[in-house]
Amino acid sequence: MIDRDPRKASEETPSTFVSALSPFSGGAAAKWRNPEAARAFHGIPMSGRQFTRLVQTAENQYPWSVHLAHDLLTIVEYLRWRAPGGAGWTKGDPPSWLHCLLASYFFGNGGSSVADACLGFGGPLSDLAKHPTVGLCWIASFIAVYRCPKNLIYRWLVTPRHPLRLVCCSLDAVGDVSALVGVMDKCATAFPANPLSPIMGGMLMYCGGDIFQYLDARSRGIRLKHPFAEWGPSVRRAMFYCLLYYSTMAHGVASRRLAHWYISAFSVMSAVCSETIGVSPMDVIDESVLKYMLPEN
Repeated sequence: MIDRDPRKASEETPSTFVSALSPFSGGAAAKWRNPEAARAFHGIPMSGRQFTRLVQTAENQYPWSVHLAHDLLTIVEYLRWRAPGGAGWTKGDPPSWLHCLLASYFFGNGGSSVADACLGFGGPLSDLAKHPTVGLCWIASFIAVYRCPKNLIYRWLVTPRHPLRLVCCSLDAVGDVSALVGVMDKCATAFPANPLSPIMGGMLMYCGGDIFQYLDARSRGIRLKHPFAEWGPSVRRAMFYCLLYYSTMAHGVASRRLAHWYISAFSVMSAVCSETIGVSPMDVIDESVLKYMLPEN
């Protein structure tokens, strides 16, 4: 996902929840500093203050910590995908550093690019060109993974339950939810006549990035199933998060902000549980509910 800040429809509406959601809220956009928005987080436990601060920051800008964690994980996962035994490995075709630099970017950031291009918000590289830190952070992360002595960063990030991997996975989960919330709010503002536009935008963001992985593999002669033709857990989970946030969009600024916080907390908890014990609450929900409510056929 290129930009974690797709909610900025204009300079007058700097917040995620400032967008005019007239078909959902029945009124004009609420201002960022209104009393309802200020009270939105009062129901959150004191122990979650630091996490709350992180989620609030992710609403308005792309926090460097989330950005860095996402970039490091994306580059490492791309290298694992291209390594022997990975789905993207081809014999006798070691990946060049330049190919990895460019391809790995879309490997992890293509979702927002696809959503923006399909919905008319800009081309695949428009946010990369405009954002002051996206490109620099990406190159710095790439150099850190490629040139770290003894490949320490790569080894740490592929080691299950390593503290660095747990931190990066947690921050990346916050970033993913913030990107989803941003795209859905942006679609609701841009296409107020279509109440389904937020779900369309959210699904494109979550699943659209797989297109670049598919094209990368096909360009090197690897036959993979097209991502949109495979109805699996990732698609069901994307639909789950989209519908969960969509259900709060008609209830005002405070409800949407609280939904953002709780979905982010649930996503982080699922990521940590998956990394530490091998099963997460999201896995349980998917196996017990989603696979029956959202069947493939």
